[in-house]
Amino acid sequence: MRTLGRFLEALWKWWWALLSSAIFTIIGLYALIAGKSNHWIVTASIAVGVILFFIASFLAWKEQYNARIAAEYRLNGDSAKKQKELKIRVGAAMKQGADIYDSFISALNGRDFSEVDQKADEWIKQTYKMLNEAEEPSDAESFSQVRHIVLSREHVASFMHLPEWKRERVAIFSFYRHALNHIKETKRL
Repeated sequence: MRTLGRFLEALWKWWWALLSSAIFTIIGLYALIAGKSNHWIVTASIAVGVILFFIASFLAWKEQYNARIAAEYRLNGDSAKKQKELKIRVGAAMKQGADIYDSFISALNGRDFSEVDQKADEWIKQTYKMLNEAEEPSDAESFSQVRHIVLSREHVASFMHLPEWKRERVAIFSFYRHALNHIKETKRL
């Protein structure tokens, strides 16, 4: 009912403006000069009033339509901006993840590996936080579920070239990187 009220308000505004125009003065002057009857003046005035009603209806619709298009444009513009920002942030996270992975591979001892492991944990937390802040909670949750993966022999087998003390952690970190890459591809970032 509120929508109808808004439409009727807009219709009245436009119709009143059109009824207040000089068209009825012109009809009266024409009737005076041409010697038209009072019946003709009333009929012409009603006909013009009906035509102006349809014009006012269109103008009221157009006003509401333009307002809706403008609002959609603002929303879509914000959405496109957020999408672009997320694309940049995901790209940076992927680069950082690749760097951490390379550091895992090149770590020569337990101390170096522990430092990289701390960076990896921070990267995981920051990536999860980034996805949540980007209003992508389902992506953030699917990313965080990697921690529940139980590695099979097949998973670890692709890391057999690494010393045994590195394999499991590097394999799990690879799953996190893969999860972020999957999000990137499905969101077309």
